[in-house]
Amino acid sequence: MANNKNVRKLKAVSNSQGNYKKTVAENKQDFYQDLLDERFEYATDFMEIKEETSVGSNKYQKIGVRVTHAMNSGASSTFAKEFKKIIFKNFDHEQYLGKKYKFKGKTWLTTDMNEITNISSHSYVRQCNNTLNWYNPDNESELFSEPCVFTNQFSSTSFKEGSENVIQVSGDFQILVQLNERTKTIAYNQRFVLNGLSFQVTQYDNHRSDTYLIMKVKQIDVQANDNVVDNIANDKRGIVSTSTDIRILPQVIKILQGESQEFSVYEYAEGEETTETFNITASQAPIANYVLQVINGNKFKITNIAKSPVPLIIKCVGKKGGETTMNIVLGGIY
Repeated sequence: MANNKNVRKLKAVSNSQGNYKKTVAENKQDFYQDLLDERFEYATDFMEIKEETSVGSNKYQKIGVRVTHAMNSGASSTFAKEFKKIIFKNFDHEQYLGKKYKFKGKTWLTTDMNEITNISSHSYVRQCNNTLNWYNPDNESELFSEPCVFTNQFSSTSFKEGSENVIQVSGDFQILVQLNERTKTIAYNQRFVLNGLSFQVTQYDNHRSDTYLIMKVKQIDVQANDNVVDNIANDKRGIVSTSTDIRILPQVIKILQGESQEFSVYEYAEGEETTETFNITASQAPIANYVLQVINGNKFKITNIAKSPVPLIIKCVGKKGGETTMNIVLGGIY
């Protein structure tokens, strides 16, 4: 309960007449600020987090806030985990869309906020579930990276969740990201690689704020110079660093459900096959969704049992240490 002094103060302010009418709102805010100052750090959801000091700086400072659920009790556990409400101690705490925070080992992005209410000042944040990687168009030796929220229009689940609500590898998706000096270089039709798959920007929306960007993207074919290991489109460094030329053939990137495809992997020296053999493994896609049959050290076969929300990564490591990878989409029946 509030102490008697504050209760009397609030009653006096609320019941004031005449000269006090113009200052009622201000005095109410002062009253609630006093309560927050007295009790804020004793709340069970109080915690210390890191807040970005300025737009695009990637420098963070510690602040004390309250972190609570942003969704109601009927929301799924996935949504409850990805959405949070940050309550600030001071009514005049600086807020803006796109502001980044770090807590619980994750980066969080401000996607909505309520600057001032009669009770608190707070922001709504979403957990970043991916990272955009691209080269600075003005300096191709500089690689930009920016945490983002990758989502479709109906679910916030990322490729990595692997839950019953996981999005499918088709249709249109959205990327939510801070708008700063780096992301301002992103162009219409620009491609990104996320979780080994290629996406192209089809819509660019920065109308809500000059610090917040929403991009609509569509999934397209992976290109030959895409680095699907480090998730970089048009990687200037090459897809995989190997001392020799190692090729997986044929270059099939999608297998439909119920179908099989046989592949070969060989090392080439001056255009000729060598006797090198490889250890062939598969990862990322659920193991129940495919069968990998290693025929010998140079040949293998993949059978698609069921459509997978994430790509199947084939890794071939040679006896001499050279290696290469291939991402394969395990599609549906068509």
